[in-house]
Formats: sequence, C-alpha cells, structure tokens
Amino acid sequence: WTSPIVLVEGVFDALGFENSIPILGSTLPIGGKLINKLAESKSRVYIGLDADAREKENKIIKNMILYNIEVHKMNTPDTGDYASCTKDRCDSFRQNARFVAGTDYLLYEKIFSAVN
Repeated sequence: WTSPIVLVEGVFDALGFENSIPILGSTLPIGGKLINKLAESKSRVYIGLDADAREKENKIIKNMILYNIEVHKMNTPDTGDYASCTKDRCDSFRQNARFVAGTDYLLYEKIFSAVN
C-alpha cells in the first residue's frame, strides 16, 4: 500500500503491472473497502480500463477524486486491453499516464466524448 497501485479491469490485465489490482466488474463504489483502503494509504493510483469501459472509468475517477486519491489515467492500448501487452509496454503506459486534476479532467472527457 506504500507503492503506486495500478487498477485494471481483469486478472490478465493485472499480470503486466507490478502492484496491480484487478477490479473485477469495473466498479469501485463509494464506501467500498478498496476505495477506503486507497484513501487511507494515500497511495498514488494509476487506472487503465478497457476502451469499452470509458464511462465506468470516469465514474471511478470521480469517486477517487471525492476521496482525495491521487489518480493518474493511463492510455488504453491499441489492442484493446493490457493483457495483450508486454510488461515493458505496460510499464510505458504507467510512466506516460497523465495526472487527473480534479473535475477539470471529467469535464474535458465529457466535452471530448460529445465531439466524437
């Protein structure tokens, strides 16, 4: 809990990252044990869900912001998920993740998704 934590969708996605947690079901509800532990530990969190889970990912990011969790958004691989990537490629996604600056990020995502 003292090292950065990577949140991904599934078990196979988690294999490419050190200190990763698969959030089976793509949710991280307010009041849940995991989000409470992340807030308590004050760990830096990297999140990367599959492209088809963008709305769920934004909700999770919003919930983490409410808990003052430092969250960084990783890009989604062209292949669709992290399970098909090498460990080196997964590490580059983590290294190139962008810091989520509060609700500005969520507003940007909402505007961008309306344009596309």
